[in-house]
Amino acid sequence: MADRFLGTKLTIAALSGLMVLSSCGPPPSTSPVVQGTPGANPELVNRAAILTRTILEVAALGAAAGALGTQVYGSPLFGMSVTTTAGTVTGTYLGFLQQKYATEEQVLDQVRRDLDRNSAEIAATINVMRNVLAAQQADLGRLRAQAQSGAATSAQVNEGVAAAQANLTEMQIAINGATNRKAEFATARSLVPTASGSQIDPELAALSSQIAEMRAIASDLSRII
Repeated sequence: MADRFLGTKLTIAALSGLMVLSSCGPPPSTSPVVQGTPGANPELVNRAAILTRTILEVAALGAAAGALGTQVYGSPLFGMSVTTTAGTVTGTYLGFLQQKYATEEQVLDQVRRDLDRNSAEIAATINVMRNVLAAQQADLGRLRAQAQSGAATSAQVNEGVAAAQANLTEMQIAINGATNRKAEFATARSLVPTASGSQIDPELAALSSQIAEMRAIASDLSRII
């Protein structure tokens, strides 16, 4: 009976810990509620905020939440600091992989999962960026045409330009986030020998292509401002 009571208490403690960790921020697949650049498209702001999360944050916090679901309290998770009040993780992605996994195969499996998730997040961001670009092209074209005919004022045109500039700022935030993630993956790639690491080289090349596409969209927007 005493053992059963103790087990129940420990389970409650573990679930409480999981709730605390979860309350620090939304899971990687959800859109965080953020202020962003005033005047920017809200969906673009959310996508940019998602990409500001490092791969380390996404991987380590996800693993920490999973660990709390099956274990109670013990040594620091994976040898790194998890600051639950801020929902942040200190350390490096490379260190996370070294601490958590013992074999190259395990490392590659985790990196591949993270690459797949990252690719999906960036693809979603690219779709939003395309939609925002198309909307801005239409809006600014309409406003400038109306201004020439006297149907719109210069102030209205300036407001449209300001909105486009705000969206360009958010696009750059998203690009910076994706670029930082690419650097994390490149560091992790150095953890495994060339023969094994080459298995994820196509995914890394695809990530570079995605970032190039993001930059091209941002460049198109900058040209119409």
